[in-house]
Amino acid sequence: MSDKTDSQVVFDLFTTAIEGGINGWARVDHYRWRKPGSAPDGSVEETQDVEGFEARIFDTESEFTYRINAEVIRAGVARAVSALSRGDLDGLLPYHRTALLLASAGVRWDDPSFDFDADTADIVVQFGTIGELVYG
Repeated sequence: MSDKTDSQVVFDLFTTAIEGGINGWARVDHYRWRKPGSAPDGSVEETQDVEGFEARIFDTESEFTYRINAEVIRAGVARAVSALSRGDLDGLLPYHRTALLLASAGVRWDDPSFDFDADTADIVVQFGTIGELVYG
C-alpha cells in the first residue's frame, strides 16, 4: 500500500486527535510532540517532532492501551479510505470524506483546499488503533 500522506498532515492529525478528537472515548497517558531536547521557548515550527511524535492512550470503553505514532496515523488514513471505497462509511459526512481522501492523496497541509477537524482526526486514530470506526 502506497502512502502519500504529507508528514505535516500526519503530525497535525495526531495533535488534533490528542488535543480533542479522542477525548470522548480515550484518556491520554503520555503525549510527546516536541523534539527531544528542544527549548521550551522555541517556536512551534522549530520544536515540532513531525516524524518522531508519540502518545499512549487508554481506551476507557474497552480498557485497551494503544500507542500512537506516525505509522499508526498513516495506517488510520489508509484504512479509513479503504473503508470508504468499500462503502462501509456511507453515513460519514462529506466534509470528513473529502479530508480523508485529500490526506491520502498527498495534499500538503498548507493547501487551501484541505481542511479537517477533531472528528476527522478521531476517525483516523480509531482506524489506526482499533482498525475500524467504533465510537461516533
